[in-house]
Amino acid sequence: CNNLGLDLWFRLVMQPWLIRCTELGIREIRGFPIAPDDADWFLSFTGQLARREGLGAVLADDLRRAMDELEGELPDELIRLGRELEFNFGFPAHREGRFWDEEPLPFWVISAMMHISASRDPTIGTHQSSLMYADFLLDNRELARRRFRVLSEKVWGDPDALEPTFENKAPVAIWSQNQHMLIDCFPICDFGFPQIMRPLKERRDWEEAEDISGDLYLHHRLFRAVTGVELADGELTRIAERAFNLERALLARAGRGRAWEEALGPHFRLPCRADGTSIDAEGFARLLDEYYAARGWDLERGWPETSTLDELGLPEVAAELQRLRRA
Repeated sequence: CNNLGLDLWFRLVMQPWLIRCTELGIREIRGFPIAPDDADWFLSFTGQLARREGLGAVLADDLRRAMDELEGELPDELIRLGRELEFNFGFPAHREGRFWDEEPLPFWVISAMMHISASRDPTIGTHQSSLMYADFLLDNRELARRRFRVLSEKVWGDPDALEPTFENKAPVAIWSQNQHMLIDCFPICDFGFPQIMRPLKERRDWEEAEDISGDLYLHHRLFRAVTGVELADGELTRIAERAFNLERALLARAGRGRAWEEALGPHFRLPCRADGTSIDAEGFARLLDEYYAARGWDLERGWPETSTLDELGLPEVAAELQRLRRA
């Protein structure tokens, strides 16, 4: 994939989809034979995808767009599956609890808030911020909840931040997104930073330590050591907020907003594969309301409020969004 300029995640959506095609008795698409279980065939297909040749030309723009083109040619089940595998505006289902990763409450709700608002797969930058901690909850639910309460109080100022509920998860989602923005700006790896949890050498450390919190400002000190620039935590948060809201304004100018993001709701009506939980349309609307309000965005469109942009030193962006609101 690296040599061909492909994202490895294409395999995690296209191969299962192609396998389901064969399970339904479909052996070719537009005259091109498919054999997704055959390693040699899949290697050849990977090259075709990169060069837009053969079947690769049909699927090169991603599975989601291919479903629009193939609708009516293939069974409805396959079209629906392709769209769910890349439910997030063409980005793959990733740590949202429905396909690959087991993300029980509250983690899939946090993930949902990030998916509805991001410009790309939000997981690629938030593994260590929140989403990987689902594994601890799956291993020992009650122990994890006790550890998380201490951790949550230190990180988010709320011991209930990681409680397995639907409510009040926007602060964790936003904090994780801000960390994602900083990680991309520094740049550093989201599997190592931010260090919410201190390194644990063995299972006993997790089971016996009441406080597992790590060094939340380690990456800040690394930045200072490399650049010589001293920035307080609040200044770094403001930088992340500016970048995220500027990106949101660009999306808004392209037509993105609440109406588009409500279309992601049906994906989360599918049951979570870890705990069976889901959310209906009314509940999903409440998630949007909570997230938008916490971000300082209007509830009608999900666009940054003028006051939010002014506070971030982006008055010219606020003026442009006001013009678009009146248009």
